[in-house]
Amino acid sequence: MILPATAAANGGLCAQCIKISPEDRDARRSFELALAKGDLWRPSEAEFASVRTPPSLIQGTWNLEPEYYQAEQHLTVCELVERAASHQANEVFLISDCGSRLLVSLNSQYGVCEFQNEEERDWRYAYSEENLRSQVPKSLHLSQLCPCCGVGIAWYPSRTHMPRATAIEILSNIVVCSPSESLARVQWLELGDIFRYLQGRG
Repeated sequence: MILPATAAANGGLCAQCIKISPEDRDARRSFELALAKGDLWRPSEAEFASVRTPPSLIQGTWNLEPEYYQAEQHLTVCELVERAASHQANEVFLISDCGSRLLVSLNSQYGVCEFQNEEERDWRYAYSEENLRSQVPKSLHLSQLCPCCGVGIAWYPSRTHMPRATAIEILSNIVVCSPSESLARVQWLELGDIFRYLQGRG
């Protein structure tokens, strides 16, 4: 309940909601409705329609993100992938010779593979039949990390999460530029705005 005077002055809205634009209020409502209906557990029609494999994913030469790995300049890309495969690393930040990025976030069970091309404003995630179709547990929810410093930026949607082994397999295939069956069955969908997602919610 809100004060009648506040409602009358703000067209029925409370003092907090009136500060939010109508577009943002609609977006919040849509998110809550999609969460309640379970629509967030699967890609939307727009995401499926956006499917595209960026050429640099299979044609580019990948290197370590220089700022993040500046203290380990001796480390090679293959060694980093091996670290991830053996559970000695839970994040992989690579940059291609054309400037696009590959971010892989991992925990004990899940992984998320994200492609970024800031110049083209193209952000994508790897989606397969093995991706989650329900809420990821709060304790296993992976966050999008800054590739420069590793600080968490936002929470990935549950549908972006796949088994850790699958994420490592995709990463390995991209790095060695030898597409296999596992890479062929992956769809790269637009990530979209993920800032409404919270840990264990969405």
